[in-house]
Amino acid sequence: MTTAKVFHSEQPGAVWPAGFRQVAEIEACLDADMAFRLTQHGALGLRHWAEQPGVHCLVSKEQVRSTRTGDVVVLGDQALQCLSFTEGWAVLG
Repeated sequence: MTTAKVFHSEQPGAVWPAGFRQVAEIEACLDADMAFRLTQHGALGLRHWAEQPGVHCLVSKEQVRSTRTGDVVVLGDQALQCLSFTEGWAVLG
């Protein structure tokens, strides 16, 4: 397990890393899928993902959205970009 860093794109088609901002850190994260699930509004019965245990929201709750296709999760030294739900994750260079 490691701490995951979640980055949201600033606009559609954003280029990594300049077009992204870090919105969260997640303690004891197993993989990118876990980071994705924990940064979804309404996940695990809570109203806003910033209220999840072990999730540290780094921006105002009012300024952040759920993680979606195109966003990036960094685990250790590996950056992974979220693809469509059927495609999974792409390793960024």
